[in-house]
Amino acid sequence: MIPYAANPDSYFLGPMGNPDPSEIIEKETQRIPFKSGITSPNRWPNTFKNWPFPPIAGWRNWYRRMLEKSSSHWESQDISHCLELSLAETPRNDSLLIAASHFWSDTINAFIFGHGMMTITLADVFMMTGLNVSLPVYPHKYKSKSNQRAVSSGCGWVKHIQNYMNASGTVSDKELKAFMNMWLCRFIFCGKSNEPTLNHMVMAEDLAAGTQIPLGKYLLGSVYHMMHQITLQMRQGGEISCVNGPWWLIQMWLQLYMHQITPVSLFNLSFPSVNYAEGSTAKVKACQTYGEAASSISIDIDIGHFFKLFFKGFGNVLWFPYRENENLTLPCKFSYEIGCSGQESTEIFNSFIKPCTLPAEFHHGRLVQSTYEFYYPNMVARQLGCGQLPPRFLFSTIIKPKEVITERMEAKKIFELGWELPTYEPSPFGLIDVAHPFFVSWWQEWHAHIFNISVHPLCKNLQPDFASDSEVISLGSSFPALEFTSYFNIWLCTGS
Repeated sequence: MIPYAANPDSYFLGPMGNPDPSEIIEKETQRIPFKSGITSPNRWPNTFKNWPFPPIAGWRNWYRRMLEKSSSHWESQDISHCLELSLAETPRNDSLLIAASHFWSDTINAFIFGHGMMTITLADVFMMTGLNVSLPVYPHKYKSKSNQRAVSSGCGWVKHIQNYMNASGTVSDKELKAFMNMWLCRFIFCGKSNEPTLNHMVMAEDLAAGTQIPLGKYLLGSVYHMMHQITLQMRQGGEISCVNGPWWLIQMWLQLYMHQITPVSLFNLSFPSVNYAEGSTAKVKACQTYGEAASSISIDIDIGHFFKLFFKGFGNVLWFPYRENENLTLPCKFSYEIGCSGQESTEIFNSFIKPCTLPAEFHHGRLVQSTYEFYYPNMVARQLGCGQLPPRFLFSTIIKPKEVITERMEAKKIFELGWELPTYEPSPFGLIDVAHPFFVSWWQEWHAHIFNISVHPLCKNLQPDFASDSEVISLGSSFPALEFTSYFNIWLCTGS
């Protein structure tokens, strides 16, 4: 972190890279899916088939039973808010997901929109789900097959609930494992199988035993790797085969960052209440987390206009949605208003801003090859309340991206990358969304190579009946720049 001269409580987020974007222009521009062609909606037949909302019959009652017995453990494990999100009734928005996928860069793990780079960060995962993002990961542990025999696979989700949910009484170890396994398979990772598997059973056993897991890191790694698989297929130009995964997190994230387009006030949204059983009158409550609010937002735009919006860029960019909101107060372990007030909040904040490697394909399963994804928060510093510099890919000279991991010691080295970086404790932390002049010129040059084509034919390829009253090729940027002369000393801080 590099202090911002105009405000000592604010920072630019390093490390700073080369202000000349020639290398990334050469290597990455043509890899962004829409540059190689449009993948029409009829070529995505089964991609979103395992959408987890609304919950299937029996889940609400099972959740209510487990909540009564286990809520204190869930709080200490940082899973309580995300478990409650499984009650969401969010309809799937295929148009939003397909349009956005055309802008994903699997090199930097970010969307390249007309207004700038944006991605789901560990801060987003924490603020929307409350999942732990600060503990170290040990993904090789979850590659092994569980030795338990009490919970079996197959039979369908409704039958699974009927088989393992007890009507009353004490929650058995078997019931808790079965519940956690269903939550991981159906609601968190949303695997290819549309019925229970034991692929995540070892992790479910850990959760049932009360173990605290950085589930937020596993979730984000799964999202990044899913998008890598999607972009590979899009560039090949064929049908998008069944690449399932946590599409729900991408949609909620997009809805949160785009809610001003609707426009929707985050203060007035509601979420299904826990306080009613299936078959009784539905009740709602005021949203308490950003995840609940994001799940309740609906953006009704056709796919052509979604694509055009992403191509041209948002007119009024919301870089940072987590400003003071007296209604959305959970999770309470960290808030940007207070900053780093203790060890726990400091660890959480540092997990947001430090680059690291995230696990992918870490679960048990036939033909599953474990790998990793890079987390580069300095690509999207403004989403973290920091000033934006030309970014540097910190790990690119150390290891190749997305390599298969076969050995436990190899995994240890890979997932310890970034541990040696210094710890920062800003308190208070002054939020800014400015861009350094070096970044402005860096982005404008890359932007000119990416968005140098007419958007209207692309929209027509996605939606043949697309009609727009104007043809605009997006130029420039939509973020505040700084005066160059005040920031000459940035060059002295490139290692921070």
